Amino acid sequence: MVALTWSAPVPLEPDPVRKLIPPAPGVYQILQDPPYGRYEGTTDIVKMGKSESSLQFEVLNHFGRHSCSNRLERIRRRPGIKVSVVWVASNDAAAVESMLLREFEDRHHDLPVLNAQRGYARDADKHYRG
Repeated sequence: MVALTWSAPVPLEPDPVRKLIPPAPGVYQILQDPPYGRYEGTTDIVKMGKSESSLQFEVLNHFGRHSCSNRLERIRRRPGIKVSVVWVASNDAAAVESMLLREFEDRHHDLPVLNAQRGYARDADKHYRG
């Protein structure tokens, strides 16, 4: 596990995202408070992602054309749920995102609710078989 220094949480709203998230490469996590259950344990992470060019642009995509924008909006509208985003600038965003997804899958036996891809590539998790 690599130690990352995450930003302070930023409310997942267009204005704070524009003002506080840089147009730099890196990884992000969309969080909800309170946490929710997974197959194993609980988490506050609903989505992990990356941008190899602009974190700000990628996070802003979640308000429009992103593949999970409708599902994310349903979460944001639930009473009592606060949604925020944290980020880490990185020039190796793809590798960091892949590592984070694998760690999440190792811990919870599945992925964050809004992630569609697997943390492990097909057959790369054979170490769990006997």
